[in-house]
Amino acid sequence: MLRAARPVVVLTDLVLPTGSGFGVLRAAKGLDPDLAVIVMTVGGIEDAVAAMKKGALDCLAKPVDPVPLLLLVERTVERSR
Repeated sequence: MLRAARPVVVLTDLVLPTGSGFGVLRAAKGLDPDLAVIVMTVGGIEDAVAAMKKGALDCLAKPVDPVPLLLLVERTVERSR
């Protein structure tokens, strides 16, 4: 799906019904190392640090406030243009 869609930014939760957000992060970075990936999690600081080390642009704690999330996505899209 990533290859077909060619997104500018990817939003993923670390906990998914099937697979994991780390898998999404790995696939996105494998497709394009510069692809911005924003990770959301209810996990602790360890999950956030691991996601950032694996290349996530940012890691947001759930529940996610939509206003800062939207600003982050907008800035990311603008940078890619």
